[in-house]
Amino acid sequence: MISVIIVNYNAGAELLNCVEALGDDVPIAEILVVDNASVDGSALTCTQRYPHVRVVRSEENLGFAGGANLGAAHATAEILIFLNPDTIPGPGCIDELYQELSARDGVAGPLVSVALYVYNANTGWTTYPLAP
Repeated sequence: MISVIIVNYNAGAELLNCVEALGDDVPIAEILVVDNASVDGSALTCTQRYPHVRVVRSEENLGFAGGANLGAAHATAEILIFLNPDTIPGPGCIDELYQELSARDGVAGPLVSVALYVYNANTGWTTYPLAP
C-alpha cells in the first residue's frame, strides 16, 4: 500500500484540488498533509472536506524536504509518494506507479518533460527533443 504525503504551506484551494484528484485510488492506504505552519487555514479546510486525510503539523516552515521527512516519519505504508499541493495526479496514475514500484526495489521520479523549450524574443519558441 501507499502513503501519499503532501507538503503544504498556505496552498489554499490547490491542496483541496490535489486531494480531490487522488480520489479513491485503491493502493492508497493514507493521505498525510504535512502543514508547514500555514496561516491560511488550508489544512483545517482539507480535513473538514476530506475527514480521511491526516494532518501532521509543524510549528515552523521546514521547507519541502523537511516536511517530506516529517511526513515519512508519520507514514505507515511501505511505499511513500511525496507531492506538492499543486500536483494533480491523473486518473489511475497512483495505481500504475504502485504496480511498478511493487514489482521492483528502488526509487521513482516523474518524467517532467521530453523536450527542452527555449524562447527567443526575436524568433519565438524552439523545441529541442531530449533523448529517450
